[in-house]
Amino acid sequence: MGTVVDPFRQLAFAFRSPSTLEVPDLPPELVMTGTLSGFPSSPAKDSARQADAPPRETRSRRALRPAEAPRQVRLVPTVEQETDRMAAALAIYLPPGKTLELRLTNNHYSMISVRRKSDGYRLRLHRMFLGVEPRLARALARYVVHNDRRASRLLGEFIESNQHIIRQQVRRPRKFTMRTAGRHHDLQAIFDRPCAW
Repeated sequence: MGTVVDPFRQLAFAFRSPSTLEVPDLPPELVMTGTLSGFPSSPAKDSARQADAPPRETRSRRALRPAEAPRQVRLVPTVEQETDRMAAALAIYLPPGKTLELRLTNNHYSMISVRRKSDGYRLRLHRMFLGVEPRLARALARYVVHNDRRASRLLGEFIESNQHIIRQQVRRPRKFTMRTAGRHHDLQAIFDRPCAW
């Protein structure tokens, strides 16, 4: 019985150092032709291979992009620009002669706060309302001006559907100072005393 040679082991020997090792006879299905990637090959052979090879199909969509549509840089608008844009959208629906003071907030509890004054309105509005559709901007203006019940319901539905925006915000820890000393007793001193029971 002849010795059984593992073809993968023979393959490993074949690629170690071709100049010093003698390559054993391999079965035809394991014989590799060409160069391994990472090893230098002659430029003449590479150019001949590339000329003979059919064009490869790529997954790039660059060829499908129209030439007249180059990439554009979009700058993130500043808070002032966003506030001005929202104020302009709401000012269209305000009565003539009334002014609007708009301030954008990131509150967790109060999404809309309106103060009605004789010369206009002071509105504190959550940032989730930026870029709303015109229907919601009209509802917001109706709520600000007339305290409209239907507009309030529509805004409430919008707030409910965008709760995920509110929950994403990181809460700042509240600052507080604990005062244990009162007018007659210091509670910290009482707490620190050893218990005598």
